[in-house]
Amino acid sequence: MRLPGPESTELVSLQTSDAAELHRVISRHRASFDPWLRWSGAIVSAAAAEEFIAGFEAREQQESGFHLGLWDGEALQGGVICWSLTATDRVAELGYWLVPGARGRGLAARATRVVMRHLFETGAANRVEFQCCVENEASRRVA
Repeated sequence: MRLPGPESTELVSLQTSDAAELHRVISRHRASFDPWLRWSGAIVSAAAAEEFIAGFEAREQQESGFHLGLWDGEALQGGVICWSLTATDRVAELGYWLVPGARGRGLAARATRVVMRHLFETGAANRVEFQCCVENEASRRVA
C-alpha cells in the first residue's frame, strides 16, 4: 500500500527488504521507543525486524492489518500500524510512532488521519481504536 503522507513524506507498506533500516532506526532511538511501543523491544536484530515485518506483510495480504512506514525520501521517520482489521465488524486498531527528530510537528496525527481516511473511504473500517499509555500525553493527543 502506498499513500501520500504529510509534508514531503509518503506512507508505504514496510517490506522485509526494509528490515535493516527498521532495525537501525529502532536501535538508534531505543530509549525513546521501548517505554511506549509494545513491539520495539523485540527488534533486536535485522532478522527480528524481518520477521516482524513479514507478519505484517501476511496481515496485509489477508486484509487484516498492515504497517506503513513514514518515509521522507530514503529516511524512515516512523510509521502507522494497523494491528488488526476485522472484516465482519470493520474495526481497525491503529498505532503510530516517530523518530525523535520528527516529533512535535503534528506528523503522527496527520499521517494517522491519512490512514483513517483511507480505511473509511474504502469501507475497510467504520470504527478505529487506539491503545496508548495514559502517561504518554503526545500519543493521547494524536488519538
